[in-house]
Amino acid sequence: MGTPARAVSEPPRTSGTRVVRALDDDRWASFVESHPDASVFHTPEMARVLAETRHHDPRVWAASAEDGTVSALFTPVSIATLGGPLRMVSTRAVAFAAPLGEPGALEAVLRAYRRAGARGALFTEVRHHVVDPPMTRVLGDAGFVHEPHLNFLIDLTPGEDALWGRVASSARRNVQKARRSGVTIDEANDSAEVGEGYEVLRDVYRRIQVPLPDRSLFDASFRILGPLGRFSMLLARHEGRTIGALSLLRYRGVVTYWYTGTLREHASVRAGDLLVWHSISTETAAGARIFDFGGAGRPDEPYGVRDFKAKYGGELIDPGRSVWIASPVRYRAATTGYELLRRFL
Repeated sequence: MGTPARAVSEPPRTSGTRVVRALDDDRWASFVESHPDASVFHTPEMARVLAETRHHDPRVWAASAEDGTVSALFTPVSIATLGGPLRMVSTRAVAFAAPLGEPGALEAVLRAYRRAGARGALFTEVRHHVVDPPMTRVLGDAGFVHEPHLNFLIDLTPGEDALWGRVASSARRNVQKARRSGVTIDEANDSAEVGEGYEVLRDVYRRIQVPLPDRSLFDASFRILGPLGRFSMLLARHEGRTIGALSLLRYRGVVTYWYTGTLREHASVRAGDLLVWHSISTETAAGARIFDFGGAGRPDEPYGVRDFKAKYGGELIDPGRSVWIASPVRYRAATTGYELLRRFL
């Protein structure tokens, strides 16, 4: 498919290498598949999903040799929280995984991005998916400021029995209560069931006053990533009603805990705990290596979600995030406006 962005070039840092904004899918996929730190968010298929998601505009920035060989890859996504005249103060760029590639090639890519590619975004945030100090330094040299941000990873290789033994007793009780209460977990098999899960997520995100991506993200994930085994949505049901949802991403043995939530009025049956344990146990049985909780907040801020995820015995890591603010004035104004807006979401 290739990215919809136009191709441009940067004066080469090394002979025969240039910065491009479009890639052949086969060369793109080959580079990602061969890189040890690649994630599902680097793949051309995920770019296709995001291109079909309302208010999302995926871009690819890469260093490419004359023969088309890729040596560096950066995949930011422009995301507009609001439309119309407020778009300029509500658009950010997010790379859901850190860049990949050789430092020299990445330096050229990031220079080109800062000069031409980040226009219109208040800031660019790189969400590191692995602890990688050299990558942090490359981004720092390009003007990105590193911030601590936690995550939990569970090594699934010891097997289900060992993993169950590491789960906190409170979480084990909640899983058992959910089962006794008759909560069942099913995988969404069609677009209508994906829609059921999305309605739960929309209720949850509205309650906690956090923007939720448009349903098109989940429909495109189901249609494009689902057949590849890279996406599924689990539904928690109780007494004939869908009361919880958990979406998962998969790539090369790593399972990423994505968007999730349960209805508040059914909190007493503990469907959220069963969703997590069901995912861990079934993905372990399927041969997955790592369960990635997808983030656990800043270490200096209380965060209930981190406390919930901690119950499942994962390793706490600090991959961090790197942020470059394109327009400090607009950024400060937008931050104030967003806090006001949250009261009405």
